[in-house]
Amino acid sequence: MSGAVAPRRLAIPAYFTPGPFWSQLDAAAGAVGIAIVNPGNGPGGDLLSPYVAQIRQSRARGIAVIGYVDTNYADRPIGDVCSDIAAYAARCALDGIFLDQVSINRADIPYYAEITTIIKAESAAAMAVLNPGVPPPEAFMAFADIVVTFENTYDVYRAAYAAARWMRRYPPERFWHLIYGAPTVKAMRRAITLNKRRRARWLYVTPDTLPNPWATLPIDPYWSEERVALGASR
Repeated sequence: MSGAVAPRRLAIPAYFTPGPFWSQLDAAAGAVGIAIVNPGNGPGGDLLSPYVAQIRQSRARGIAVIGYVDTNYADRPIGDVCSDIAAYAARCALDGIFLDQVSINRADIPYYAEITTIIKAESAAAMAVLNPGVPPPEAFMAFADIVVTFENTYDVYRAAYAAARWMRRYPPERFWHLIYGAPTVKAMRRAITLNKRRRARWLYVTPDTLPNPWATLPIDPYWSEERVALGASR
């Protein structure tokens, strides 16, 4: 049995319409492992239509495409969340669901466990990805395939990143880091170096900033250098 560690790959919130940025993403399919599709803070009704062909194309390139669903920190009714999941399933084939604005309160664990059961009911192979943006209680690992344990600025990642001790018990492919506001190629490379020590297989670094750092992709040389840095630090 091989003890090889799976290489790290880019996992990107692709919160932009089909067009040049999706073409740029598809062209980097060797480095990009996951893309989140988000037509309108969720499937967005008719807004999903232009994405159907793009989702099919990206998946054919070997990129796992997962659909964005907001949970509003467990305040959103489960029925509404499930309606979004069903809306994606009715229109297109996806590789899973990305649950955003995830609460880390222990009292909300049953809420997320129920939703992930529904995701798996659509397809046993579907990924359930949860984004609290910080380490949640370890109990989340019983039902989440991947957890985003960091979503914040490069400055925070560099100076104030905090992992939970329990995370050492799980392989890197269970974790994802999203780092924005890394303004230069040097900063991006530093973030990728730090990420290797911090054991998250999935990551994305962008120079973009709030209010929506996921609305574009970096231009060259940043974009090309990010893929080079990712491969060089495996």
